[in-house]
Amino acid sequence: MNIRTKLLMFCALAFAVLFLPALASAQGTITCESNDGGRKYCGNANPGQVSLARQLSQAACIQGNSWGVDNQGLWVDRGCRAEFRVGGWNGGGNEGSTVTCESNDGNRKYCGRYNPGQVSLQRQISGASCMQGQTWGVDGQGLWVDRGCRAEFTINSWNNGGNGSSVTCESNDGNRKYCGYAANGQVSLQRQLSQAACIQWQTWGVDNQGLWVDRGCRAVFNVGGNGGNWNGGGNGDWNSPGVSNYPRVRVDTSGRGSFSSQNFGNSEISRGWVDTRSGSPAISLSGPGNFKVTFYGVVTRVDGRHLTLRINRSDRGQAYGTAEVYLNGDKNEVQSISLNGNGFNGSFSR
Repeated sequence: MNIRTKLLMFCALAFAVLFLPALASAQGTITCESNDGGRKYCGNANPGQVSLARQLSQAACIQGNSWGVDNQGLWVDRGCRAEFRVGGWNGGGNEGSTVTCESNDGNRKYCGRYNPGQVSLQRQISGASCMQGQTWGVDGQGLWVDRGCRAEFTINSWNNGGNGSSVTCESNDGNRKYCGYAANGQVSLQRQLSQAACIQWQTWGVDNQGLWVDRGCRAVFNVGGNGGNWNGGGNGDWNSPGVSNYPRVRVDTSGRGSFSSQNFGNSEISRGWVDTRSGSPAISLSGPGNFKVTFYGVVTRVDGRHLTLRINRSDRGQAYGTAEVYLNGDKNEVQSISLNGNGFNGSFSR
């Protein structure tokens, strides 16, 4: 082995040592923000490594328009602020690969055998709409497109284990559209497709009828993974419908109790509110140090002065669980509140 060969081998080894940690560190979530409306770069990444996890801004985050990846790395622009998933899988086999599938003649076209949980729509490239279950999907023969749909799809072999799937939901006429129940209510925005902003609880969300979009929001959602700020959950008959015949009250009662969560620690509780007069029933707990948290949801069961609320969000982010509320005999005070979710719990009594 001559000196030149040894030198080349040494350089290759040194490059691998330097490169592999960078690749590993690229895996995870990055927050990238165009706070001044100008373009902002947030680290090197390959295009196939990046997907939008959650939009944070009012300004729309649209791939190729207000966010993308070029030779300088991941960028955002025009006020887009968002969290992005960045995975180091792009160099390893078939994981995270991209497949272009085109129905050029308007008929069904198959583009490889994959499981449904592996495939998500990455980018539509046709004028014809690409809608999951209508003009694209995955069946026993594999990934297919139809009726003129042409698009790029992300293929992730790590999604075979039942950790979640992707659903495309579109408010094409500007009105609310439901797209099926969400497993345990655990949903996160994967990629916005529309010019109209997709903002949680304003133009998309989950209620007792399932995942919905509104006001022109069109997006791809992760369904079934841990999408909430309270670490998911899903206690309390997620698929059971809400009820309409329950006491319409707005009560505020002093008492004592405690609240704990993985994200916000422990707090003493000295006051409890219940408001079922509004369109979205709410339960609030407050305590010393200006602590206050409010949960919103759907009333699923009523037994006299006893209400069961299926929690689907909070004023601190997504939250999934169950609240049991007991009112006093006159239904003008709170007798007790019990909260139980995956990542939080609390109790209060008069």
